[in-house]
Amino acid sequence: MNNQSNVLDDKYARDVYEYLVTYMIDVGFAPSRKEISEKLDISGYDVSKAIKKLEVGGYIKREKRKPRAIRLCHYKLVEKL
Repeated sequence: MNNQSNVLDDKYARDVYEYLVTYMIDVGFAPSRKEISEKLDISGYDVSKAIKKLEVGGYIKREKRKPRAIRLCHYKLVEKL
């Protein structure tokens, strides 16, 4: 299996991806890690791990050392379980 199919099997990665998509559609830029953490009620550490998984899996791209510098590589509807 490729990285993309495995990434969204992780609950935190899936939840963070869904929130990123919704937030970016509504607001036009990415939320902060703190906003993600507060909205999803997960730790900042779990947010960081999920963002890294999404980046490695090809769902997002980040610019290092720039806050909120996240781009969606492609948009894919994620079905709620």
